[in-house]
Amino acid sequence: MKRFYIPTYVRRMLKRSKFAIETNHFSKGDDPGYTILIPKHSIYAQTDTLKGELDKLVAWAKRMMPSGYNWKDCPAVVVRSCPEETHYCRQFARVDIFDPIMQRIEYLIDMRPVKL
Repeated sequence: MKRFYIPTYVRRMLKRSKFAIETNHFSKGDDPGYTILIPKHSIYAQTDTLKGELDKLVAWAKRMMPSGYNWKDCPAVVVRSCPEETHYCRQFARVDIFDPIMQRIEYLIDMRPVKL
């Protein structure tokens, strides 16, 4: 694993996210320790902005993994769902982040159980 630096855009995204198990949006295929829900930064944000943030998160995670890591067979970040249409309400993406990335960033995710 490379020297682990968490950029500001990743920190901000994780500060507003929640583990799926701690919300009322936990679904059947979710992994309690790895599935997080990342909401749009405001109800007026576009879904394209959220998709761009998720693309940057995946690119950052790829940079943090060793150079010989096989991302296709075992990705460390999987975007399971992302809203397609913008609605001016609380929308969120469902993302799985696995170890070793999750071990380094889980302290940034808000652990208080509240509804999204």
